[in-house]
Amino acid sequence: MEWIGSRTKYSALSSWLQSWADGSPTLTSSVVIHGDAGVGKTTLASAFSKAEGFEPEWIEDFTSKNPFSKATTISLDGSRKVAIVDDAETLGKKEWKLVSDFIQLELIPVLIVIDNFKSVPFQLRKNCLSVELDTPSPSQLLRFLKSKTTEIDENHLRHIADVSPSWRSAWNNFLTSPVGFRCEEETRQKNLIGVDENKAILSGNWTGNEMKNNPTGLIKMAEYNHAKTEDIITAIQMQSEIWNHAGLSQIFKDYLSTLRTMHCEPVPFRKRW
Repeated sequence: MEWIGSRTKYSALSSWLQSWADGSPTLTSSVVIHGDAGVGKTTLASAFSKAEGFEPEWIEDFTSKNPFSKATTISLDGSRKVAIVDDAETLGKKEWKLVSDFIQLELIPVLIVIDNFKSVPFQLRKNCLSVELDTPSPSQLLRFLKSKTTEIDENHLRHIADVSPSWRSAWNNFLTSPVGFRCEEETRQKNLIGVDENKAILSGNWTGNEMKNNPTGLIKMAEYNHAKTEDIITAIQMQSEIWNHAGLSQIFKDYLSTLRTMHCEPVPFRKRW
């Protein structure tokens, strides 16, 4: 993955970990990695730790009196450990107190991963090394996506890059894209709505990709007219995920416009008895 932001920040993080590896820690025993969701904070914490010869120890159980106990033991291969507190925005005052008290002992390096730097208690903010990850640009996301595939149309990859606010969002949207899928220029076909729009899409006579209909109706009609089972499954999966991944809603509709069936009969109306 391509890291976005000041190289000085990353070299400072590397130097900080290296000082612990050399047995002569400097400045501070804690680093706070912060930035928007999905920009690679957790990946950075893990990757840099391993690169400097440390074994990441994820601190998750704050119900015990000493949640850092495992982090202070030597690993099986003899490597030292770095404690990583991920999703730190979920911590309360009691948990922050445990983190702060352990950091003051200066036993091992501690990495704190959080979205908003201001959510870290003031005393910790004042004494830690801050590393902020910036949001990737569409061009950087496009290069990343192009490095992962040669089978998906570049225009579609560019569309994913444009609508995705982070690495994670772009990757999730990429994973839901079927092989060979093409994202056409956005146009609306006039005078088609309801069953007529669905018929045009399923028969391949639709020239737009901005749907007026509810996607559920098209999925039901495609299933009734014996569309490929794997296509229906993909559509249902994408529909269930559109609330979780930014930008997926438009990609989902673009995908629906590629559904094809042999027949385009409307789903029979069911009476209520």
